[in-house]
Amino acid sequence: PRNIPVMDSSSVKNNRTTSSSSSSSSHAGTKKFISALSPSERTAIFFSDCPGDVAFQMVFKDIYNGKWKDLVGDMQLAYTLFLQLSCFDSLEHWRDLVALLSFVSPGTMAQHVALYTAFLSTMEVQIHTLENDFFENDEMSSGNFLKPSLQSLIQNLVRTGVARLVDAAISFQGHLRVKVPTLLLDHNDHQDNMILEVEDEDEEDEDGPAVVDLHEIEEFMVRSERVANQGQQQQQITTNIQQQSHDSTLLLIRETQQYPILFAAVQSHEDVLMTCARALDEVSDVSLV
Repeated sequence: PRNIPVMDSSSVKNNRTTSSSSSSSSHAGTKKFISALSPSERTAIFFSDCPGDVAFQMVFKDIYNGKWKDLVGDMQLAYTLFLQLSCFDSLEHWRDLVALLSFVSPGTMAQHVALYTAFLSTMEVQIHTLENDFFENDEMSSGNFLKPSLQSLIQNLVRTGVARLVDAAISFQGHLRVKVPTLLLDHNDHQDNMILEVEDEDEEDEDGPAVVDLHEIEEFMVRSERVANQGQQQQQITTNIQQQSHDSTLLLIRETQQYPILFAAVQSHEDVLMTCARALDEVSDVSLV
Protein backbone atom coordinates (compact mmCIF):
# COMPACT_ATOMS: atom_id res chain seq x y z
CA PRO A 1 0.00 0.00 0.00
CA ARG A 2 1.12 3.55 -0.74
CA ASN A 3 1.75 6.05 2.05
CA ILE A 4 -1.50 8.03 2.20
CA PRO A 5 -1.53 11.03 4.56
CA VAL A 6 -4.34 11.79 6.99
CA MET A 7 -4.48 15.57 7.12
CA ASP A 8 -6.92 16.22 9.92
CA SER A 9 -6.54 19.28 12.09
CA SER A 10 -4.66 17.49 14.87
CA SER A 11 -1.93 16.11 12.63
CA VAL A 12 -1.30 19.55 11.12
CA LYS A 13 -1.10 21.26 14.51
CA ASN A 14 1.42 18.65 15.62
CA ASN A 15 3.56 19.18 12.54
CA ARG A 16 3.56 22.97 12.27
CA THR A 17 6.18 23.18 14.98
CA THR A 18 8.79 21.27 12.95
CA SER A 19 9.84 20.82 9.33
CA SER A 20 11.93 17.70 9.95
CA SER A 21 10.99 14.22 8.73
CA SER A 22 10.58 13.03 12.32
CA SER A 23 7.27 14.81 12.76
CA SER A 24 5.21 14.35 15.88
CA SER A 25 2.17 13.07 14.00
CA SER A 26 0.97 9.74 15.35
CA HIS A 27 -0.08 8.48 11.93
CA ALA A 28 2.55 6.38 10.12
CA GLY A 29 1.29 7.12 6.61
CA THR A 30 1.40 10.87 7.30
CA LYS A 31 4.97 10.64 8.64
CA LYS A 32 6.26 8.79 5.57
CA PHE A 33 4.34 11.05 3.20
CA ILE A 34 5.72 14.22 4.80
CA SER A 35 9.29 12.87 4.96
CA ALA A 36 9.30 12.49 1.16
CA LEU A 37 8.18 16.07 0.51
CA SER A 38 10.43 19.00 -0.31
CA PRO A 39 10.63 21.85 2.24
CA SER A 40 8.39 24.03 0.07
CA GLU A 41 5.77 21.29 -0.19
CA ARG A 42 5.80 20.77 3.58
CA THR A 43 5.37 24.49 4.12
CA ALA A 44 2.43 24.53 1.69
CA ILE A 45 0.69 21.82 3.71
CA PHE A 46 1.42 23.03 7.25
CA PHE A 47 0.50 26.66 6.61
CA SER A 48 -2.44 26.06 4.32
CA ASP A 49 -5.93 27.07 5.46
CA CYS A 50 -7.06 23.59 4.43
CA PRO A 51 -4.12 21.13 4.53
CA GLY A 52 -6.48 18.33 3.53
CA ASP A 53 -6.94 20.01 0.13
CA VAL A 54 -3.20 20.25 -0.47
CA ALA A 55 -2.59 16.61 0.51
CA PHE A 56 -5.53 15.44 -1.62
CA GLN A 57 -4.35 17.33 -4.70
CA MET A 58 -0.82 15.92 -4.32
CA VAL A 59 -2.00 12.31 -3.97
CA PHE A 60 -4.73 12.60 -6.61
CA LYS A 61 -2.39 14.16 -9.18
CA ASP A 62 0.89 12.35 -8.48
CA ILE A 63 -0.32 8.84 -7.56
CA TYR A 64 -3.57 8.50 -9.50
CA ASN A 65 -2.79 10.89 -12.36
CA GLY A 66 -6.04 12.76 -11.74
CA LYS A 67 -8.14 9.67 -12.56
CA TRP A 68 -10.86 9.28 -9.96
CA LYS A 69 -11.80 5.80 -11.15
CA ASP A 70 -8.28 4.60 -10.31
CA LEU A 71 -8.55 6.04 -6.81
CA VAL A 72 -11.95 4.43 -6.15
CA GLY A 73 -10.72 1.17 -7.67
CA ASP A 74 -7.66 1.21 -5.40
CA MET A 75 -9.93 1.70 -2.39
CA GLN A 76 -12.15 -1.20 -3.52
CA LEU A 77 -9.13 -3.48 -3.99
CA ALA A 78 -7.69 -2.62 -0.57
CA TYR A 79 -11.03 -3.31 1.10
CA THR A 80 -11.46 -6.63 -0.71
CA LEU A 81 -7.96 -7.79 0.30
CA PHE A 82 -8.70 -6.89 3.91
CA LEU A 83 -12.13 -8.52 3.95
CA GLN A 84 -11.23 -11.74 2.12
CA LEU A 85 -7.58 -12.23 3.14
CA SER A 86 -7.52 -10.43 6.53
CA CYS A 87 -4.67 -8.22 5.31
CA PHE A 88 -4.16 -5.54 7.96
CA ASP A 89 -1.94 -3.42 5.69
CA SER A 90 -4.79 -3.26 3.20
CA LEU A 91 -7.14 -2.22 6.01
CA GLU A 92 -4.81 0.65 6.89
CA HIS A 93 -4.56 1.69 3.23
CA TRP A 94 -8.36 1.60 2.81
CA ARG A 95 -8.91 3.53 6.03
CA ASP A 96 -6.34 6.17 5.05
CA LEU A 97 -7.92 6.67 1.62
CA VAL A 98 -11.28 7.18 3.33
CA ALA A 99 -9.67 9.75 5.64
CA LEU A 100 -7.88 11.47 2.75
CA LEU A 101 -11.16 12.00 0.91
CA SER A 102 -13.01 13.03 4.07
CA PHE A 103 -10.77 15.86 5.34
CA VAL A 104 -11.21 17.91 2.17
CA SER A 105 -12.93 21.28 2.03
CA PRO A 106 -16.48 21.55 0.64
CA GLY A 107 -15.17 23.68 -2.22
CA THR A 108 -12.80 20.96 -3.40
CA MET A 109 -15.48 18.29 -2.99
CA ALA A 110 -17.80 20.32 -5.22
CA GLN A 111 -15.16 20.16 -7.98
CA HIS A 112 -15.13 16.34 -7.92
CA VAL A 113 -18.81 15.37 -7.98
CA ALA A 114 -18.27 12.12 -9.91
CA LEU A 115 -15.51 11.01 -7.53
CA TYR A 116 -17.51 11.61 -4.36
CA THR A 117 -20.70 10.14 -5.79
CA ALA A 118 -18.85 6.91 -6.65
CA PHE A 119 -17.01 7.03 -3.32
CA LEU A 120 -20.24 7.23 -1.29
CA SER A 121 -21.87 4.50 -3.38
CA THR A 122 -18.87 2.25 -2.72
CA MET A 123 -18.80 3.10 0.98
CA GLU A 124 -22.48 2.17 1.40
CA VAL A 125 -21.78 -1.34 0.09
CA GLN A 126 -18.58 -1.73 2.09
CA ILE A 127 -20.08 -0.50 5.36
CA HIS A 128 -23.03 -2.87 4.86
CA THR A 129 -20.68 -5.88 4.62
CA LEU A 130 -18.74 -5.04 7.80
CA GLU A 131 -19.64 -6.61 11.12
CA ASN A 132 -21.00 -4.10 13.65
CA ASP A 133 -18.25 -4.89 16.17
CA PHE A 134 -15.70 -3.53 13.66
CA PHE A 135 -16.76 0.01 14.60
CA GLU A 136 -16.48 -0.77 18.32
CA ASN A 137 -12.82 -1.74 17.93
CA ASP A 138 -10.78 1.41 18.62
CA GLU A 139 -7.68 -0.11 17.10
CA MET A 140 -9.44 -0.55 13.76
CA SER A 141 -11.77 2.44 13.59
CA SER A 142 -12.03 5.23 16.16
CA GLY A 143 -8.35 5.28 17.13
CA ASN A 144 -7.34 5.51 13.48
CA PHE A 145 -9.54 8.30 12.12
CA LEU A 146 -12.39 6.24 10.62
CA LYS A 147 -15.19 7.60 12.83
CA PRO A 148 -14.14 11.27 12.65
CA SER A 149 -13.45 10.81 8.94
CA LEU A 150 -17.00 9.71 8.17
CA GLN A 151 -18.39 12.49 10.37
CA SER A 152 -16.26 15.10 8.57
CA LEU A 153 -17.18 13.60 5.19
CA ILE A 154 -20.93 14.03 5.68
CA GLN A 155 -20.56 17.51 7.17
CA ASN A 156 -18.45 18.80 4.29
CA LEU A 157 -20.58 17.18 1.58
CA VAL A 158 -23.69 18.89 2.96
CA ARG A 159 -21.81 22.20 3.03
CA THR A 160 -20.99 21.95 -0.70
CA GLY A 161 -24.52 22.98 -1.58
CA VAL A 162 -24.39 20.66 -4.62
CA ALA A 163 -27.77 18.91 -4.73
CA ARG A 164 -26.33 15.63 -5.99
CA LEU A 165 -23.72 15.49 -3.22
CA VAL A 166 -26.12 16.68 -0.52
CA ASP A 167 -28.65 13.98 -1.42
CA ALA A 168 -25.91 11.34 -1.51
CA ALA A 169 -24.60 12.47 1.89
CA ILE A 170 -28.07 12.37 3.48
CA SER A 171 -28.69 8.93 2.01
CA PHE A 172 -25.33 7.69 3.29
CA GLN A 173 -25.99 9.16 6.74
CA GLY A 174 -29.35 7.37 6.83
CA HIS A 175 -27.61 4.11 5.87
CA LEU A 176 -25.12 4.55 8.70
CA ARG A 177 -27.92 5.26 11.19
CA VAL A 178 -29.55 1.95 10.27
CA LYS A 179 -26.34 -0.09 10.12
CA VAL A 180 -24.34 1.44 13.01
CA PRO A 181 -26.42 3.98 14.99
CA THR A 182 -23.58 4.83 17.38
CA LEU A 183 -21.09 5.64 14.62
CA LEU A 184 -22.38 9.18 14.09
CA LEU A 185 -22.62 10.00 17.79
CA ASP A 186 -20.13 12.03 19.74
CA HIS A 187 -18.93 10.09 22.79
CA ASN A 188 -20.18 12.85 25.09
CA ASP A 189 -23.63 13.18 23.53
CA HIS A 190 -26.86 11.24 23.91
CA GLN A 191 -28.37 8.95 21.28
CA ASP A 192 -30.69 11.63 19.95
CA ASN A 193 -28.07 14.38 19.74
CA MET A 194 -26.42 13.91 16.34
CA ILE A 195 -23.13 15.75 15.87
CA LEU A 196 -23.54 16.03 12.11
CA GLU A 197 -25.75 19.10 12.19
CA VAL A 198 -24.19 21.69 9.94
CA GLU A 199 -23.21 24.75 11.96
CA ASP A 200 -22.76 28.28 10.71
CA GLU A 201 -19.06 28.87 10.07
CA ASP A 202 -19.38 32.64 10.31
CA GLU A 203 -18.61 33.53 13.94
CA GLU A 204 -19.95 37.05 13.49
CA ASP A 205 -23.44 35.66 12.81
CA GLU A 206 -23.20 32.95 15.47
CA ASP A 207 -25.78 34.59 17.75
CA GLY A 208 -28.04 35.82 14.94
CA PRO A 209 -31.29 34.18 13.86
CA ALA A 210 -31.17 31.47 11.22
CA VAL A 211 -33.64 31.99 8.38
CA VAL A 212 -34.52 28.79 6.53
CA ASP A 213 -36.57 28.84 3.36
CA LEU A 214 -39.83 26.90 3.60
CA HIS A 215 -39.06 25.10 0.33
CA GLU A 216 -35.80 23.78 1.82
CA ILE A 217 -37.65 22.48 4.88
CA GLU A 218 -40.17 20.66 2.68
CA GLU A 219 -37.38 19.11 0.58
CA PHE A 220 -35.55 18.01 3.73
CA MET A 221 -38.68 16.35 5.11
CA VAL A 222 -39.23 14.49 1.83
CA ARG A 223 -35.60 13.30 1.77
CA SER A 224 -35.76 12.24 5.42
CA GLU A 225 -38.95 10.26 4.81
CA ARG A 226 -37.37 8.59 1.77
CA VAL A 227 -34.27 7.60 3.77
CA ALA A 228 -36.44 6.23 6.61
CA ASN A 229 -38.47 4.18 4.13
CA GLN A 230 -35.30 2.81 2.57
CA GLY A 231 -34.09 1.75 6.01
CA GLN A 232 -37.38 -0.01 6.75
CA GLN A 233 -37.30 -1.79 3.38
CA GLN A 234 -33.74 -2.95 3.99
CA GLN A 235 -34.72 -4.24 7.42
CA GLN A 236 -37.69 -6.12 5.93
CA ILE A 237 -35.48 -7.70 3.26
CA THR A 238 -33.00 -8.84 5.92
CA THR A 239 -35.85 -10.32 8.00
CA ASN A 240 -37.23 -12.20 4.99
CA ILE A 241 -33.84 -13.66 4.13
CA GLN A 242 -33.31 -14.80 7.71
CA GLN A 243 -36.79 -16.40 7.77
CA GLN A 244 -36.16 -18.23 4.49
CA SER A 245 -32.84 -19.53 5.80
CA HIS A 246 -34.51 -20.70 9.00
CA ASP A 247 -37.31 -22.47 7.08
CA SER A 248 -34.79 -24.20 4.81
CA THR A 249 -32.83 -25.45 7.82
CA LEU A 250 -35.95 -26.88 9.49
CA LEU A 251 -36.97 -28.62 6.25
CA LEU A 252 -33.52 -30.18 5.90
CA ILE A 253 -33.64 -31.45 9.49
CA ARG A 254 -37.06 -33.04 8.96
CA GLU A 255 -35.99 -34.71 5.73
CA THR A 256 -32.81 -36.02 7.34
CA GLN A 257 -34.80 -37.57 10.16
CA GLN A 258 -37.35 -39.07 7.73
CA TYR A 259 -34.77 -40.53 5.30
CA PRO A 260 -31.62 -41.22 7.38
CA ILE A 261 -30.25 -43.94 5.08
CA LEU A 262 -30.61 -41.73 2.00
CA PHE A 263 -28.77 -38.77 3.57
CA ALA A 264 -26.08 -41.08 4.95
CA ALA A 265 -25.42 -42.33 1.40
CA VAL A 266 -24.86 -38.85 -0.08
CA GLN A 267 -21.27 -38.54 -1.32
CA SER A 268 -19.19 -35.36 -1.22
CA HIS A 269 -19.74 -34.53 -4.90
CA GLU A 270 -23.48 -35.29 -4.88
CA ASP A 271 -26.70 -33.63 -3.87
CA VAL A 272 -29.76 -35.62 -2.71
CA LEU A 273 -31.23 -35.91 -6.22
CA MET A 274 -27.97 -37.32 -7.63
CA THR A 275 -27.82 -39.85 -4.77
CA CYS A 276 -31.36 -41.02 -5.57
CA ALA A 277 -30.49 -41.48 -9.23
CA ARG A 278 -27.34 -43.44 -8.39
CA ALA A 279 -29.19 -45.71 -5.92
CA LEU A 280 -31.92 -46.56 -8.43
CA ASP A 281 -29.35 -47.15 -11.17
CA GLU A 282 -27.01 -49.39 -9.15
CA VAL A 283 -29.79 -51.22 -7.17
CA SER A 284 -27.08 -52.51 -4.84
CA ASP A 285 -28.68 -51.60 -1.53
CA VAL A 286 -32.27 -52.73 -0.93
CA SER A 287 -32.74 -50.45 2.09
CA LEU A 288 -31.44 -47.45 0.18
CA VAL A 289 -33.69 -48.20 -2.82
